[in-house]
Amino acid sequence: MAARWTVALVMLAAIGTAGAEDSGKTIQQEMAEQLDLFSLCSPGERIDVVVDDLPAHAAGAGLTGDAIREAVEGRLRRARLLDPNAEPLVHVEIILGEPEGEHIPFYSVEVRYLRDLVAERLRLSALAETWSTGGAGQGDAASFLDHLGSYVDAFIAEYRRVRDGDACVDAAKPRPPGPDSQSGA
Repeated sequence: MAARWTVALVMLAAIGTAGAEDSGKTIQQEMAEQLDLFSLCSPGERIDVVVDDLPAHAAGAGLTGDAIREAVEGRLRRARLLDPNAEPLVHVEIILGEPEGEHIPFYSVEVRYLRDLVAERLRLSALAETWSTGGAGQGDAASFLDHLGSYVDAFIAEYRRVRDGDACVDAAKPRPPGPDSQSGA
């Protein structure tokens, strides 16, 4: 995890915070906004899903990998974000206690957003976790899926908030040619 944050911090340092004082924002606010930009402004607007394999005992509680995948993909599909061929990924990791009947004594779930981060100046590219949430609970398969759904909904809301923000919109605009580019004469 430290390596992921190191990549994010190196990328933040690469872009700099020169305009932070001029805009009236604190450097900390500017860095937080830039981290949002790097974390959730992906080059494409679609996302693929990876769900870790469940332990064999999950079926005893009525919980299947297909049900989990459909719960995540369904929410992303309704938000028009699902694309099985996309580079950015929503990764779902689950730890599940041995069920007693249909009751799951404990579970832990983490939803992560992973995307390829590129620092052009450093010639560095890495798939990195740029956003995550999760928690633990207990109950049956339906309560587990509801809990998981709330994490996916939180991701979608945050993703949309950042993607629709001025920083992402500005970052997506074509840039004028730089001084090093040649113009046709």
